[in-house]
Amino acid sequence: MGDACVYSIENLSDYSPRDSITFVFSGCDEKRSLEVLEYLYTNKVSVGHLLIISYSEFTLPPKYVEIVEAEAVQTVSITEEPMDFINSLKKIPEIFWNREVLIDISCVRIPEMFTFLKLLKMQNKVKRLKVAYSIPYDYIFKEEPFTSYRSYFGDLKMFELLGFSGPGGTTKFHDLYMFLGFEGALGLKVFENCQHTNLMLVNNLPSFFPKYKDISVINNYQLMQNKHKYLYTPADNPFEAYN
Repeated sequence: MGDACVYSIENLSDYSPRDSITFVFSGCDEKRSLEVLEYLYTNKVSVGHLLIISYSEFTLPPKYVEIVEAEAVQTVSITEEPMDFINSLKKIPEIFWNREVLIDISCVRIPEMFTFLKLLKMQNKVKRLKVAYSIPYDYIFKEEPFTSYRSYFGDLKMFELLGFSGPGGTTKFHDLYMFLGFEGALGLKVFENCQHTNLMLVNNLPSFFPKYKDISVINNYQLMQNKHKYLYTPADNPFEAYN
């Protein structure tokens, strides 16, 4: 990854690397966490190394074990301490990065996703990086959406992503961009605790169903009372959201 980055979009069906790759994904109980791995397996894409970001006890299904050697599989378990994740990544053998890397970010949380990508960029290990992303087919609620959803439970805790605010040493306030999700009270806490010049609220819901947008508006009602700038982007295209 050099100083100039070019972001482009292509379908996974067009993905056919010439050499073996390193595949990174998060294994969890969500079905789509294995969708990209299943595609690679079905289409016989050569996976030389496999890195699993695990938020709980995850066992790789036996059929996928066949596509890589045992020593070529690494698992990084996530703890409550962000530095543990960074230190674990630093222990990954260099050979993992000496090839094209494909990361499926579908089930990777934002703190780990940001840390992982920034560490790769800072250490300039990866020359070619591809990102895969999928959206849920549907959201499941035990009751009706407006009565079953709760924005948070218990006390709220805020922490800054390591390295997110840059190298530090600056006193100038910057624009604050906040994506409106279902957070509600957490959004207010971020607004109150982060010094900024202008606030930009980004509405990137819904992907398919208007009712989820309504839930988001209701939960962020207090935050939206003041005069702020509003931006809109589709939830199913992270590249357009980035732009």
